[in-house]
Amino acid sequence: MFLCQRYTSEPLREPNKEDHTVVVRPTIQNWYRQEADRLVLKVLDADNMRVISTVLGQSVALDQYSRQVDRALEEFNSINREMERTGSFTVGRGDLFRRVARNNIMITEAIIVLGLLDRSDTAWTNDKYYGVWSMMASDYELANRFQAMDKKLTFIQDSAKYFLEILQDNKSNLLEWFIIILIMAEIVVSVYDLSTRSAGG
Repeated sequence: MFLCQRYTSEPLREPNKEDHTVVVRPTIQNWYRQEADRLVLKVLDADNMRVISTVLGQSVALDQYSRQVDRALEEFNSINREMERTGSFTVGRGDLFRRVARNNIMITEAIIVLGLLDRSDTAWTNDKYYGVWSMMASDYELANRFQAMDKKLTFIQDSAKYFLEILQDNKSNLLEWFIIILIMAEIVVSVYDLSTRSAGG
């Protein structure tokens, strides 16, 4: 782990890890078998190790991104609570854009960079390794956990859209007030001009 830190741009303060017990039993009939909290393999070769490490890595990555999403969700909930308390929206447009962009980056990295929804290359090319990957992915509930995270992100994006609409309405209202003030100023100037002309006449 310490060797990997030199290749990371932002090392985690608290390293995440997953443990999984693997038992090698050459006498089993099938290529693999799940027993309680352990994975039993007929052979522990390099491809099996790649499949197992892929699932464990995906699980760790999901934990990390889920925590980030939970923090983002709490930020938006705090905005809602503040609006409920004060009846006004005080977050600036730039700040809101940054929060939305951060959420988009999280989901993009989770899908594209880390490949959270993809099986390993080995599992793509060989059915028996796919079976190991599928069983472990189900055991770690990768799909369900990703869907739960995606729902939270959808809620955050919907909230951001709502807040952006509020900002747009506030901007429109401000423009309307400017127009009203300009019209009133023009009326005042016109009345003053008429009054001075009448007085002069």
